[in-house]
Amino acid sequence: MNKIKCIILAFVLVACGTSYDQTIEIESMVNKIKYNVPLITEKPNKKIKIIFTNNASMEVMKHNIVILKNKNVIDEVGKAALSAPNYLPKNKNILAASAMVGPSESTELIFDVPTEKGEYPFICTFPGHYQVMQGKIVVN
Repeated sequence: MNKIKCIILAFVLVACGTSYDQTIEIESMVNKIKYNVPLITEKPNKKIKIIFTNNASMEVMKHNIVILKNKNVIDEVGKAALSAPNYLPKNKNILAASAMVGPSESTELIFDVPTEKGEYPFICTFPGHYQVMQGKIVVN
């Protein structure tokens, strides 16, 4: 009987730890350098789960999602990614980042929405993508 109680408690604790205010599914648009969801709106201080799927069919079309503090750092982070391991630089302006995924792969990203209202851009840091593969999270 104690084993059953422990198992039930474990399931309850796991379920309590996976609460999100919003789950958003984002996909790459086949072999285009674009996200199918370029705009996300959320209230401050929430927790969102982003499920990202790379729908590309060409191996050179790897993608990720990197959420930034503001639009003024897009170029800085995008250029720094060129020489960074896995094309993800260590940069104080990155709020959250998913793994880089290849064609037909998916990844998840948990993001604590800032308390400050504003626009938080997200980009793909694979070489050559950051300038066109962009979206934003509007916190209001």
